[in-house]
Amino acid sequence: MRRGMQYSLSFYLHSEVQAWDPEKQQEGYLILGGKNCSRFVAAPWTCSSAPLNPNSSDRFIYRVELKKE
Repeated sequence: MRRGMQYSLSFYLHSEVQAWDPEKQQEGYLILGGKNCSRFVAAPWTCSSAPLNPNSSDRFIYRVELKKE
């Protein structure tokens, strides 16, 4: 995500939007420019099976959580 977009989201959400760190994965949401969430998330974490905004043509939002067994 570009810095300007990250700053804008942080401003409107009244909370700092953190960049994704593959070394420190955690529960939350991942905003991507494509439908390839599993490329960024490794076990034991998992992405929602479909983006939360499936009709988007620009950004896709996925829920990241611990895999349920």
